[in-house]
Amino acid sequence: MKNQLLYIFLLATISLFAQNNGDYRSVSGSNQNFSIASTWEIFNGSSWVSASVAPTSGATTNIHIISTSDVTYTTTGNNSFILDGNLTIDGTFTVNVNTNSNTLLAAQANNFTLNSGGQFITDFGNNPQLEVRILDNFIINGGQLIYNDGGNNSAIFFELKGNAQINGGITLNEANGRGLNNSGLYLSGNEEQTLTISSQVSALARERFFIAAGSTNQIKEVYSGSLAQNTVFGSNSISRSGYIGIQNRTTNNSLTINNSSATGVSLSTSKTVANRLELLDGVLNNSSNSLTLATNALIERSGGELSAVPTFGSSLDLLYSSHSSQILMGNEVPSSNIITDFTITNPNGVLADRNFTINGVLDLAAANPNPTNGLLEMVRDYTGYAQTAYGSANYNDSTQDFNNLDSWVLTMGSNATTTGIGDVTGKVKRTSLVNNTTYDFGNKNTQITFNSVNGSAIPTS
Repeated sequence: MKNQLLYIFLLATISLFAQNNGDYRSVSGSNQNFSIASTWEIFNGSSWVSASVAPTSGATTNIHIISTSDVTYTTTGNNSFILDGNLTIDGTFTVNVNTNSNTLLAAQANNFTLNSGGQFITDFGNNPQLEVRILDNFIINGGQLIYNDGGNNSAIFFELKGNAQINGGITLNEANGRGLNNSGLYLSGNEEQTLTISSQVSALARERFFIAAGSTNQIKEVYSGSLAQNTVFGSNSISRSGYIGIQNRTTNNSLTINNSSATGVSLSTSKTVANRLELLDGVLNNSSNSLTLATNALIERSGGELSAVPTFGSSLDLLYSSHSSQILMGNEVPSSNIITDFTITNPNGVLADRNFTINGVLDLAAANPNPTNGLLEMVRDYTGYAQTAYGSANYNDSTQDFNNLDSWVLTMGSNATTTGIGDVTGKVKRTSLVNNTTYDFGNKNTQITFNSVNGSAIPTS
């Protein structure tokens, strides 16, 4: 039998275990048998007392493996263990799958929590697989996952219906070279699922994240913390049948970068974001592997940024949310004319670094940051502008440099409108003007209507 130690070192300290009437907790000891009553205490509503029976499959209860205990559950035949409650591990909990057949055994819990100092050990015979079905939350707060593999087909599948919090790195100590086979985390929920990772995950472990093929539920990936990170994915050569790598989901997904490290988060593979990309803090390194924003996607940016220009679909929404300072536009802004809605809620505003066009709604949802600058600042340099005294030579000649504001140009599409309480400072342009139509220019209340008189021409722009 090969021995593989799968260590997960994580930072959070969340536990879903609570004391309710009928809950079980293990007693202190070593080499304890899960299936005998003396291994357990039960909560009677006011205190812990010796249990008269061990927990059984199908029971509605919570099970807590305390830090000073060492409990082993041994499977019999092709049975499964269904827990209508939460499993919390602070000590050592071993599942002994002692069959030598190529069979799939199952365990189920509402919430699975592994805390610092705890160990979850799977000890296999020759070739069986264990599927741990988690209906709500898979939470790793430290401790070790220890995988003892007995055959080329043996594997442990964490099948998750809810959310995962994986906040640490994974290292593997492999004894005989067989590998983890197709062990991994398999997302199979019907409702929205969120995968939150707050530390680095090792190269071997980060390739073991999969999602049910053909699923349509919303998938959110969140990378947070203060350590450099790489995105997780699922290797096609590893996945079990009926699943694909999480990076291959190109619909109904979102990605959040909230990483304060100096180097940020790096894409491990090419990735498509269909719904929402949130750049809240740190850099998303997309220079080596391509990032694609699907048509109608939204990019929210505050303190984060992209290292390279992504591939855009045929339309894009932009949102600049609250930040401690003015946000300078970056690689999130496409060079092509595909921006639909453009929203600013950052009270410190946005500074343009290029000409661009808005085709939908310009929502200036916050007040101007100061009396001089608008919420959307298009001006590159105010130096010398409108400083020539009235009556001076050429003071009223608009072609003179001193009367030409050094500004980028915001072009508003033919159907674009402005809302909100803020202003654009700088040049705002409109083209393809239509007779007897009102257009706003940089503020919802700054409006001009062009009316032809007796067939006279109106401006083209």
